[in-house]
Amino acid sequence: MDPSYPSQSFAGFVQDEVPVLMSGAGHGAMALSHLTKVGMIFVRCRGGISHSPEEHVLDDDVWASGLAILAFIETLLYI
Repeated sequence: MDPSYPSQSFAGFVQDEVPVLMSGAGHGAMALSHLTKVGMIFVRCRGGISHSPEEHVLDDDVWASGLAILAFIETLLYI
């Protein structure tokens, strides 16, 4: 993940407590990291369960993550 993109600047945009997380997981981003800078937005899951049929996210959390991605893209357009 590329630390040059300041994740905290988007935390205020979604107006929620947004921790900065480092991921050691492979994910698809890892396969692209040799071509470009990469980053991820994690959406909180009920009970912390992910990558499982029991995974559940709230619609509002999905919406907030989408808004954060949009804000990030809009910021890149003006850099």
